[in-house]
Amino acid sequence: MLLGLLVLFGAGYTVAGLAASDRLPRDTRVAGVHVGGLTPDQARSKLSIDLPERKASVTVGTRTLHVNADAIGLSIDVDASIAQAARGASWDPSQLWAYYTGGDDFPAVATIDQVRLDRWLTAIAGSVGEPARDGRVVFRNARVRVVEPEDGQGIDAAAGRQALVTSFLTGDVTEIPMTRVAPSVDQHSVRRAVRTYANPAMSAPIRLDFGGSTVRLTPASYADALTLVPHGHRLVPDVRAARLMRSVGSLASVAGAPVDATFRVVDGRPEVVGAVPGVRYRPSDVVRAFVRAIAKPEGARSVKVRGVRASAAFTTKDARKLGITDQLSTFSLRAGGDSSQVAEQINDLILEPGETFSLRSMLGATEPGDDLATAVFNAMYDAGLKPLERAAPASYRPGAPDGLDVTVADGRDLRFRNDTKKSVLVMVTSHRGVLTVSLYSTPVWDVRVRSGDRTDVVKPGRRVVHTRGCQPQTGSPGFDVDVTRSFRKTGSSAVDHEDGFTVHYAPRDQVVCKGPRR
Repeated sequence: MLLGLLVLFGAGYTVAGLAASDRLPRDTRVAGVHVGGLTPDQARSKLSIDLPERKASVTVGTRTLHVNADAIGLSIDVDASIAQAARGASWDPSQLWAYYTGGDDFPAVATIDQVRLDRWLTAIAGSVGEPARDGRVVFRNARVRVVEPEDGQGIDAAAGRQALVTSFLTGDVTEIPMTRVAPSVDQHSVRRAVRTYANPAMSAPIRLDFGGSTVRLTPASYADALTLVPHGHRLVPDVRAARLMRSVGSLASVAGAPVDATFRVVDGRPEVVGAVPGVRYRPSDVVRAFVRAIAKPEGARSVKVRGVRASAAFTTKDARKLGITDQLSTFSLRAGGDSSQVAEQINDLILEPGETFSLRSMLGATEPGDDLATAVFNAMYDAGLKPLERAAPASYRPGAPDGLDVTVADGRDLRFRNDTKKSVLVMVTSHRGVLTVSLYSTPVWDVRVRSGDRTDVVKPGRRVVHTRGCQPQTGSPGFDVDVTRSFRKTGSSAVDHEDGFTVHYAPRDQVVCKGPRR
């Protein structure tokens, strides 16, 4: 009898053990989802389906925010959530008893993407908080102005993370506490910067010595070049180089600057005037000297700017390589005073092989004038260069050979191309109202320009004007003329090739001014 009962009990115990093997206790719940009696795999599938989509709801200051959990890097770790409730397979009677009678409601376990969570907290802090204001020192004219530091208000990052996770797991609205944010540059740092740098910097004028040429700068003139910038918890000096260079002016670029090689004409032939090396003052050189000067006490605030040796941009060797040895052409005419002044802008011009000369481009907004244009045209045409653009005046104007006068009125231009293989030097001189344009290079061609006979001549009319403000005018006939240019190789008498053009002039009436009729 006893043996039979034992056998019967053993059989039941075996069935109970097998039923409870590898299953969660019967009354187990995870985040409210019933998973009791399921294997871990079954529980995993059920949780993946039945767990609702979760949000985190938090209050920050006066705002309540509801945010999708996935957007801030929060999700449910299903495996960890099941593992905390699992008992594992066991034949221990107490474990079997727990399976059939036990179970609990376990919270879900969260997986946290720390980077995404902190990124969201940073963004929210920027919209609900108030950044701290660093202390500053500002220079205005010759005065020092202090901007006091101020505390800010921000989010406690650690508490914010915890609040988000708690709300995500429980569904409750939790609070993210605000906290005081101290400025990086506090009042002590500001006072120290004023005492050790700002006040001494504004105490007296300084002098910068550029190789014997000195520039004096007052605090008012260099104040806007000075600044103090945050570096950790300190304010450190900085200099705005461009503004300082404006205060220094052109002296830094011209004092002791190298001199380019040039040309001069001696007995009708061009000679090279050698380049002169000099000293170049970089903005960084000026800044370093300036910083040393403002750190000195009054009476000793003079510092020499250290420069670097510099060669000329256009050296003696460069000039000699151009092969500018002889005069190609020269042309003179009587011109107005304005033409002589404007002509200085194209003096010493070098046209490289293949380069195009444009009179208007060279002079910019300055109006060239017909006298200058005519002189330049004749010199370049006589030198054999290729004309690209020219315009003859409507009526003949004395001063140049027939067909060889030029106008640049109404925005017209004069353009040539140096179609030789040699560089060409353009030199312009003016003496007692006579403007002379000369070109120099290595001769390749012997060029001869000839104006033909006038044809289809029309005599000018004569008009007598009796109105006030009348301007007398000399008359000129109308006619056609052919201009021919012949090219002979240097030293040869045979013509290699020719080109030319035809000009038509309209007659211009003579205007005679007489007083108003009575």
